[in-house]
Amino acid sequence: MNRLLLLSIGVFFAAVTYAQKIPLINSGEVIEQAKLLYDSGKYDAAISKFLTVPKRDTNYVYMLTELALSYIAHEQYDKAITTCDEALKNRSTHRGHLLRSKCIALDKKGSYDESVALFKKSIDEYPVDIRLIYNLGITYYNHQEHDKAIDCFFRVLAINPFHAGSHLNLGRISVGHGRKTHAMMSIGMYLGISNEDNERLVYIDKVLSNQIEDEGTLKATDVNSCEKLDQIIRAKLALDKNFKSNLPVDAPVVKQYEMFFQQLNLLPASSQDRWLEYYLPIYKAIKDQGLTETYLYHILSSANNDQVRKWKQKNEKSLNTFFQLANTELSRHREVITVPASLGFDSPVQAWYDDSNRIEAVGKKDSNGKRLGYWLYFNNSLEHSAEGKYNDAGEKAGVWKFYYPDGT
Repeated sequence: MNRLLLLSIGVFFAAVTYAQKIPLINSGEVIEQAKLLYDSGKYDAAISKFLTVPKRDTNYVYMLTELALSYIAHEQYDKAITTCDEALKNRSTHRGHLLRSKCIALDKKGSYDESVALFKKSIDEYPVDIRLIYNLGITYYNHQEHDKAIDCFFRVLAINPFHAGSHLNLGRISVGHGRKTHAMMSIGMYLGISNEDNERLVYIDKVLSNQIEDEGTLKATDVNSCEKLDQIIRAKLALDKNFKSNLPVDAPVVKQYEMFFQQLNLLPASSQDRWLEYYLPIYKAIKDQGLTETYLYHILSSANNDQVRKWKQKNEKSLNTFFQLANTELSRHREVITVPASLGFDSPVQAWYDDSNRIEAVGKKDSNGKRLGYWLYFNNSLEHSAEGKYNDAGEKAGVWKFYYPDGT
């Protein structure tokens, strides 16, 4: 009896000792530490840190989502794809992110056609996920399929007109096409949103002084209704000493934009030119409200210029008026969007957003704000969160479906 008791005690302490050797980690903290390593470009260290999170951990799929990004950054594309596939075995709130990462890894690995096919399939599943649409546009852009890239970037802006990257890339393609006015419209809107980006301010300044070597090297196939204004900008008439500028900042970007606003009447009000359809009403509104000078000082924010800083300090009211106007004009583009019929809408439908410009729902409201007919709601991961119909009184009617966070 005593011997058996002593043996049992020995086994117990051995088990305790072994259990103490199993490391207990806070997976949330580990993942954040690994992400910091990733942000610092220390991809090997980040990968090693991520892999300390065990499969049984509730944050395991989240870890795989971040791990895949590290593998892509470290150019280990097969491992990134395998990691995504493992995480995609079970439905999760990270599904859209994982699909996007797998598409990117496939492209970088050299499987372009497979990447595009998966992008399209993923967009069918998440048709309002602008991150998928935008990254497909980038993929097309990198493979010189610029018309398809343009389609993607305008599709993004139809859902979120405040998406700076889409404006910028439309501008870059326009420079490649040799279309000055298009470039000014797109990059000018980018700088209106990202006015602290001095690198892009310098870039458009060089574009407007004809200093970009690869300008006009891309073949353009879509309509350009701005050729006359393009010629004026290209001729640099605004840079002549006889041109009278209203701003005390001597830079091509300032004078050329002043000329651009002065000559807006040269541009047709209706046209098949997508740049004019999208941007012209915004720039006309800025001009009509007498905010041209305010706009220019705003996009010059990143310049190390005392005159710009002093003007902005003294003219906060004018800047706020500009912000309100620009937000209103940009928001008009997203009031009604087109979604696939598979979502339950056979015609363009009103869209509704949160304060961070993430789409929250699609459905019709009357002039009093009353919800009518079929509505579809999205969660933060752009999975469906609820769907059903409102009756004529604006009340939920019939069968409604509600979804778990992972979309089931």
